[in-house]
Amino acid sequence: MKAAANPIRKAVALFVFVSATVGCGTGGESRDSTDRARSNDTAIGTVGTMNATESEAVFRQTIERLGQNVEDLDAGQAVSAMLDFYRSTRAADVEDLSDGGDMLLFQWGTFDWGDGPTFQYDITRQFIVRGIDEPDEAIWQLSLTLHFSPDAQNAALEFGDRWCDDPAGIEGFDSFIASSAATAYARTNAPARVELTLGQAG
Repeated sequence: MKAAANPIRKAVALFVFVSATVGCGTGGESRDSTDRARSNDTAIGTVGTMNATESEAVFRQTIERLGQNVEDLDAGQAVSAMLDFYRSTRAADVEDLSDGGDMLLFQWGTFDWGDGPTFQYDITRQFIVRGIDEPDEAIWQLSLTLHFSPDAQNAALEFGDRWCDDPAGIEGFDSFIASSAATAYARTNAPARVELTLGQAG
């Protein structure tokens, strides 16, 4: 089960059982979840566990322990950070990896949701939480989005996306991102802002 990521889902219907193609901030983490997050992100490369709804806190803490702030990441750092996070930290409360319980999505395009158009370069981690029958409630998305002012160069990039279904496919996924024209643009231009959001897909 795949859903479009948070910035793009407003324009694309929910994908159900489709093959791979080519999430508003929650805030207010409980003390228990924050403590658990701290115990799991000791270093990139160490496999830890978390719940899907803790992923924003765990990701932020991981970045901060590397001496960085999420909002200051450039395109290369953003992709590397999300891919390393996917490699190093598993979600304990999601469907099996073989059932698409924990996937990555890379996507780009220009969108306007009321605050003016921006070109969005986005890397999203999507979780499908176990035991919830309603797809809009089961799917959570952690989205790291770089927003760029619209110009002729990024308009020519149009729209696109690529899924990574499980950790076994991450190297090919990484290679696709590295060779993307959207990445070439994002790495040579400064984003207007960087946002990390966690929310349900519906």
